[in-house]
Amino acid sequence: GTAGPGSGVNPRRTSEGDRVSTKSERARRCLEATAYHEAGHAVVCCREGRRFRRATIEPDGERGTLGHVAGVVQPKWFRPDLELTPRLMIRAESEIVELWAGPAAERRFTNRWNRVGARGDEEGILLLAERFHGGDVLAKYIAYLKARAEAYVASPVVWPEIEAVAAALIDRLTLTFEETRAVIRDM
Repeated sequence: GTAGPGSGVNPRRTSEGDRVSTKSERARRCLEATAYHEAGHAVVCCREGRRFRRATIEPDGERGTLGHVAGVVQPKWFRPDLELTPRLMIRAESEIVELWAGPAAERRFTNRWNRVGARGDEEGILLLAERFHGGDVLAKYIAYLKARAEAYVASPVVWPEIEAVAAALIDRLTLTFEETRAVIRDM
């Protein structure tokens, strides 16, 4: 059972009375945080009409990640390395918001920013954003899109979807795009 008042289980405490978490509790919190992170990415992909192969919270030693959303399908015309059109910029902004949505969902769940967990997302954000802006404008542009992602994730419509997908990831470890959409649809 859960440790705490009325549970009949006494949590471990230090001599100062601070609760001591066990290794299994820390592992569970890490798994949950990862699930919320990946659910943030997956839900925004679904809402923005971007298919992906799978969202998983299984660690990937090659990538050095605790989870990821793999196989996001880009349209053939999405080539920010070759041209900059208004259509392309709208798509890139949507992708940057999706990249921020993972760390933003994790932060909303844990109440802290995971700089290590967000590093890969931030690298992808910078690669896309610097195609459109530089200097002081670049930092403001990235901050604006981060704020958009945080608001998106906190939406009273989107947050319950993220919670449902995170719960499904904790239960199943991996979800396909279709399974993710079904979790959202069946809420």
